[in-house]
Amino acid sequence: MKILITGPGTYMSESKDSPEVGKYYHIEDAAGGTQAQNRFFHLLVSEWEKSGCCSWDTDIKEHVKKSYGQGFDAYLYWNGEKLRKVKTREEIPEGIRNDRDMCFGKLKSWSAYTLKQRRDCIDQLIRVMIVSGVNSKRFDEITADFYDR
Repeated sequence: MKILITGPGTYMSESKDSPEVGKYYHIEDAAGGTQAQNRFFHLLVSEWEKSGCCSWDTDIKEHVKKSYGQGFDAYLYWNGEKLRKVKTREEIPEGIRNDRDMCFGKLKSWSAYTLKQRRDCIDQLIRVMIVSGVNSKRFDEITADFYDR
């Protein structure tokens, strides 16, 4: 649902659905809020994948969050008896720290990023996409829309 605030206590619905009386809503800026950034992130990742300029052959979103985003927010490892969760990689016993079968990182969820962290990740993603050779009309439209906000 998209609404335009027209004055104190008044609004105009810009979509088919309207707010329901007696129901609470979280309002965010449609131009730069969480949903807008989420949309840009997914459009960019999709465009990078379509371009053929991305060399990763697995889930691109995961690689972007790991390489250009906030990375891991926790680590999991098998201690021989059960799976343990720690905050830092250094807390994993040194003997298995580099064993990918015994331990791995848990990426921070995109929904847990702050607006600034999302914007920084999207900025970095755009830079990397340009360097990797993405050059399409759709990419230009997405980035122009992102930077115009």
